[in-house]
Amino acid sequence: MSADNCIAICKFRQGWKVAHCQGIENLWSWMLKDKNSGEVFVIKKLNLRMLYKYFADSKVYKIKSRALKAAMDMYNKIGFVEYGIIEIGR
Repeated sequence: MSADNCIAICKFRQGWKVAHCQGIENLWSWMLKDKNSGEVFVIKKLNLRMLYKYFADSKVYKIKSRALKAAMDMYNKIGFVEYGIIEIGR
């Protein structure tokens, strides 16, 4: 797990959600261990468990511009995020 952080915006069926995410690169990889050999390898694909973890408790915004405003407010409150504001799924 990484400590790298960002403010992320993601579109869901209900609307847009905003979250402060630590280790955002964990959204795109799974670490798996082979039961027989013990070898650890990484599969690069969207990790839905992590997506849920990051956004489960986030407020839903029906309008993207309101989600972007919320992301800016969150960014200003936190003060510094390494990767800034990113949109997941684009």
